[in-house]
Amino acid sequence: MKYPRHGHSACSLGEKFIVVTGSRKETEQAHLKAECYNVDIDIWFDFPHLNEDRHYHASCSFLDRFVYVFCGISNMTKKYINTIERIDNNTKRAWETITFPAETF
Repeated sequence: MKYPRHGHSACSLGEKFIVVTGSRKETEQAHLKAECYNVDIDIWFDFPHLNEDRHYHASCSFLDRFVYVFCGISNMTKKYINTIERIDNNTKRAWETITFPAETF
């Protein structure tokens, strides 16, 4: 990985990519960063920053196109967060935040 991480999440994207998000460490803004590893060419490249810093969260991919990050703990407030972010690997423009009302948890 390009950035120091602890409490991050990793998921596969298709058959040749691994996406890593978030961190409990704030060095080099790792808590906001996302990066992707290409197993075919053995190289890491940056994804856009997450909208919300997070650690101890979950992630998954869907249809070999979308990556989702789920909930976790905010580095800033040290409280649980109830947001989900999604990025489209086809465009890699920005993470989209999906928010749910607090009373659903």
